[in-house]
Amino acid sequence: MPQWNATVEYDGTTSPEDAMTLAGRGDFVVVATDPQRDRTRISFGVTASTLRQATDDAWRQARTVTAGLINTSALSLRIITDHDLAAELERPTVPELVDTTGAREILDVRTHQRMSELEQRDDFPRPVAVVSGGRRIYTAASIKAFAKGWTRKSGRPPRAPRPEEAG
Repeated sequence: MPQWNATVEYDGTTSPEDAMTLAGRGDFVVVATDPQRDRTRISFGVTASTLRQATDDAWRQARTVTAGLINTSALSLRIITDHDLAAELERPTVPELVDTTGAREILDVRTHQRMSELEQRDDFPRPVAVVSGGRRIYTAASIKAFAKGWTRKSGRPPRAPRPEEAG
């Protein structure tokens, strides 16, 4: 029978003592609190033949595990197969980041001046952060996407004629 992972999110946070009690109430219960969002999540395993059965079993198990400790309604339920969860956990959660020097390498731009000109364009990606010294940080994916759509012009642009030459 397929294995599923269920995660139920509740409004409000639990005390560390209640979190320990929740974790001890099931075969494999993980409790996570997010004080910034004022949320509590519990995750646990479910064995069921179908997604519908896994959903029903997850609600039942969640009510049993949280009885007397979490007195708010559930905000969400997420059901995922153990196989898909394992694949999800293997993916990096932090995107690849580059600073201006890294962006220059991706774009094959040789000078700081040219990079500054590119950064002024409306279609150039916005930095995700600016760190000490004004150093800009970008996602590598956004710089690579820009590079694909960027029409590169080689050499210097033609010099504008001087007023005395225009005549």
